[in-house]
Amino acid sequence: MLQRYKYGISGLKFKPVSGAMVLLPILLALTTSWRCNGAAQERPHYWPVAIKDFVFPRLELALTENEHARGLMLRQEIPEDGGMIFVFDDDRERSFWMKNTLVELDILYLDQHGRIVSMHTMPPEPPRRVDESEWAYNMRLPTYPSCGLARYAIELKGGQANMIGCKVGDLIDVGTKELQRLYQQFAKP
Repeated sequence: MLQRYKYGISGLKFKPVSGAMVLLPILLALTTSWRCNGAAQERPHYWPVAIKDFVFPRLELALTENEHARGLMLRQEIPEDGGMIFVFDDDRERSFWMKNTLVELDILYLDQHGRIVSMHTMPPEPPRRVDESEWAYNMRLPTYPSCGLARYAIELKGGQANMIGCKVGDLIDVGTKELQRLYQQFAKP
């Protein structure tokens, strides 16, 4: 269930304090595991993000090309407090589609600082027909462009962005430096 800061996560109490400046480090400490010997950091699978007054502790972290390509395909549902955050190492125009995606999604494209450059609601598309080639299926799918340079994308359950009041120009503290460090550590060959 989607929670506001004041209700907390797992019994912790949070109060809204200028965005996620206080919340994000606490959530990162809770979700990032260290090996007992203090050596290398294990790769996190989730990346908590606070957007406006709402916390999304279960955003799956997509760092690699395979994770980018797979995205949220074939999911029957998306939790209200979940979704996916896509991390790239450069700023460029990006475009997503709904190939093999069964549920409506909202996408927020963010620049290198975490500012929303564009957002879309992406409805599910009819699946590939038995008599349809892969090429024909791919060609009929609409794309949803970033309409500007984007380094991150966040996919949420359809309707969430509107419900929490997201708009182009909003700044979301996603922890850009830490995300880029994780990208360099785990996505680069």
